[in-house]
Amino acid sequence: MHVISAFPKTVLWIVTFVGSIGLAPTTGNAQTARIEVHPFQTMTLTDDYVPVAPCRSYVERLRQGGKDVQLTEYPDAHHGFDNPTLKAPVSLPQAQTGRRCTLEEKPVGQIINHQTAQPFSVDDPCIERGVTVAYNAPAHSEALKAVKDFLTMAFNLK
Repeated sequence: MHVISAFPKTVLWIVTFVGSIGLAPTTGNAQTARIEVHPFQTMTLTDDYVPVAPCRSYVERLRQGGKDVQLTEYPDAHHGFDNPTLKAPVSLPQAQTGRRCTLEEKPVGQIINHQTAQPFSVDDPCIERGVTVAYNAPAHSEALKAVKDFLTMAFNLK
């Protein structure tokens, strides 16, 4: 980060973006890829809240665009795999999920349901209910190490 002071009481911050970390991110559905530097994402293969397939497509689009991106998938891990307070799997039958929604971003930043071509809302027909969340100690441990390794690389730490 650099600080530029052009006037005695004016400070302009210029921030250099070095990466992003997503744990079960929903960015996989968006058609517009804005991430420019070192995206790092982790996904769980048994996640019925945020499925991995759209994220795989997103990562592939970024790679085809020349982006340095890493996607790590953890088998046998549910959404919330990094929350040790979840002592046993928890079924949430009323929790909403957009796992079947395909979204796109219009130039003005409006999110559109691709199937209906209408602005996306939680009332869209693609919204479903019913998910499971559960802690997974091995996946959590691996994710912590992977995030640490990523940050060490992104910030050139020793």
